[in-house]
Amino acid sequence: MSSENKAEKEFQEAVARFRNYQAQAEAIAQQMAVVQGSVDEHNKAMTTLDAIKALEKGTELLVPVGAGCHIHASLGRNDRVITSLGADVSAERTPDDAVAVLKKRRDELEVLRTKLAEALTKIEDEMQKLQAKLSSQAPQ
Repeated sequence: MSSENKAEKEFQEAVARFRNYQAQAEAIAQQMAVVQGSVDEHNKAMTTLDAIKALEKGTELLVPVGAGCHIHASLGRNDRVITSLGADVSAERTPDDAVAVLKKRRDELEVLRTKLAEALTKIEDEMQKLQAKLSSQAPQ
């Protein structure tokens, strides 16, 4: 194989690696967005539970049912909350216990988000190195 063909082959392989890194970076960025959405949802739930604790029985509420729609409801009790345990199993807890569970889950999500950010940074660093190499080796 001539040195010209070898150089072209190495260049094409480097381009393929770069595209692979791009796909990985996009996938990680999407995962980070999903994790951030879940963190935001946990924060919103904790804030809502803290506010509900201060309300009296019978307080009128607007409850979101999805797609921008809400229904009027009255608070029956504010001393118990039903939380998901996963796999379609739920448990009744006090609001304080529910907030503690939500904080733990949120903290786990934040750890995951940090790990994803670190992985993304590594991939971006590799992409920059590879891009510099490709720029210097681009066929004329």
